[in-house]
Amino acid sequence: MIVTDELPAGLTFASASNGGSYANGYVTWNLGDMPSGKVTVLTYTAKSADAIGSFRYFQDLMDTDDDWISFNLETNGAEYFDLQTAVVKSGNAAWKAQSIADPTDFTLEPIQPSIFTVSGNQPVLRFWHRFETETGVDAGILEIKKATEQVWQPLLADKSFRNKYTGKVDYNTFALPFLSGFSGNSNGWQQSYFDLSAHAGQEVNIRFRFANNEDNPNNPQPTGTWYVDEMEVMDMLNFDGEACVFSGNGDQACAKAPERGVIVQPGLVGTGEPSAADQLSMLVQPNPASDLLHLSVGQALRGTVQVQLSAADGRLVMSQNLDGLSEGQIITLDIQQVPAGVYMARIDNAAGSSVKKVVIR
Repeated sequence: MIVTDELPAGLTFASASNGGSYANGYVTWNLGDMPSGKVTVLTYTAKSADAIGSFRYFQDLMDTDDDWISFNLETNGAEYFDLQTAVVKSGNAAWKAQSIADPTDFTLEPIQPSIFTVSGNQPVLRFWHRFETETGVDAGILEIKKATEQVWQPLLADKSFRNKYTGKVDYNTFALPFLSGFSGNSNGWQQSYFDLSAHAGQEVNIRFRFANNEDNPNNPQPTGTWYVDEMEVMDMLNFDGEACVFSGNGDQACAKAPERGVIVQPGLVGTGEPSAADQLSMLVQPNPASDLLHLSVGQALRGTVQVQLSAADGRLVMSQNLDGLSEGQIITLDIQQVPAGVYMARIDNAAGSSVKKVVIR
């Protein structure tokens, strides 16, 4: 039994388990004979090149009503997205949609006619949200339109590839056929990704739309909610090599990691730490940690301060933006729901950056 895994461009091989070796762009394991049903876990370590990463060209924390407005699409509708501060992922506020017993349909959209031009090799939109609604009938969707057009089009299920639409939505909810959306229970905040390649070169606008059907008076449902926070658009860089297994009889099977593999986050350029000239003095306590993680830097920072916690494979676990920091100010991250493992805590600011390895138990 032989297993190979393609090492994507931009990665340098470091080591492999189970006697794996690297040559000509592939990591290879020669496992010999394997009995039916046996499971072997194979791993390898690689380092990404410095100065590479996804390029973010639009970001909105969505924590003010200066740039966003909510409209109800029903003739006499009175439900709207509400800017609130009780449930927030990043910044100081987030938008909340709430279901009612009667049918309703309303949107949250930018005030400007266009907010960005879709560009790059892999243009991707992502945003933070959480929801708990009646499955399949009360749901949220995303819609897009060109700046020069009036008609909004739904971003369909085949465009979402990480934390996708959860399933089909009843026709009567949006009066749109064959539609999928976010409904049911997200079990907390999640960051969903949409491929915008079909709109390359276009000036576009994005809006969030929430709708619910009429409750059965004999079976009333709990109030549903959809919270929306921090949207960004980037030219995504990801590592997505193909792994294959070969048997001695000539059989072959190949597959790629789901959700486009490892996504290299904006601002995380390589696996090395920032240069000494740009490095901030960051203190991380406790380490290892299990419930709360406290970060602080040894100087005051002006302007936007980005705080991120990323998994070892590059997945962004937590992110928040702060408006400046005083010297020694403590940033507390709630990590009670973060799985055990090795993570990277990072702070970025115009004055510099700092990265520290964190063990979560």
